[in-house]
Amino acid sequence: DLHTYKDYPYEAKEFKGDTVLDELEAYDVKVSHAVADVTDFDELQKAVDHIVSELGTITILICNAGGGEGELTAGMPSTMDMDQFDRVIRRNLYGTANTIRCVVPMMKENRKGRVVTLISHTGQSVNSSGSYSHYAAAKAGIMMYTKSLAMEVGPYGITANCLSPGFILTGRLQQRFETAGADMVVKNTALKRFG
Repeated sequence: DLHTYKDYPYEAKEFKGDTVLDELEAYDVKVSHAVADVTDFDELQKAVDHIVSELGTITILICNAGGGEGELTAGMPSTMDMDQFDRVIRRNLYGTANTIRCVVPMMKENRKGRVVTLISHTGQSVNSSGSYSHYAAAKAGIMMYTKSLAMEVGPYGITANCLSPGFILTGRLQQRFETAGADMVVKNTALKRFG
């Protein structure tokens, strides 16, 4: 999705362009783009094919599409709205799997590539109340999917690693952290502050 930086006022002051594409072009980077729903494999494959046709073989893949849904204090396992659960699992876990399935075969063919997936601290530990369990389950799934991928692609000279950011204070998440109680959130960090 080609959000403009005005959608993220917290970060806007740091950037030179109005969109990610503008920002990259300001640094003289050759860019291409395609918009696709990562939960739709066929749509995503068309987007990847378009980018490859413009820029060539993909050697670095960062799977960062995702996100939770609902309040950070909601999403309890025993009362989970299963439609919401399905959307979050599809957006995060299926989105990562689909992206990998679209790109990694060309990496294997070329015996070259780097794959980075992103999870969250909730993929490794749960909230003390058990909340946001749909997101935690999706992110834990991505971690195991990435470990499996690393075993598959290692013999091809390809690496697959998973990054797990902590509580990062982005413009998109600032209001959610405040609603959940910022003090409650940062008390679980070593430096007692947001990243």
